[in-house]
Amino acid sequence: MIKVITSADNSIVKQVKKLKMKRERTALGLYVAEGKRIVADAIEAGVVKYVVTTFDTDIFPVTYKVKESIFEKISDTKSPQGILAVCEMREMALPKTGDIVVCDGV
Repeated sequence: MIKVITSADNSIVKQVKKLKMKRERTALGLYVAEGKRIVADAIEAGVVKYVVTTFDTDIFPVTYKVKESIFEKISDTKSPQGILAVCEMREMALPKTGDIVVCDGV
């Protein structure tokens, strides 16, 4: 079911804006995944809390539709695709033996 958001003062819009700051992401245990492919991957991984988009879609049960002008304010990319997901952070256990490669800031 799609819920329409018409105001930039909406709590969902405000939360997505706050998630641009690391301290908010850490405090809430949430992050933003943006773009069609990344959102699809996040849904498949089962980490999506809700989706925000500029178009009608039934990609996820909790979906908010916003105007493009609002989406541009919450987007973190230069050429937004009109879709993002707010996702839950998960802890990952590292193997106790063997070599590990960690990529940071790629």
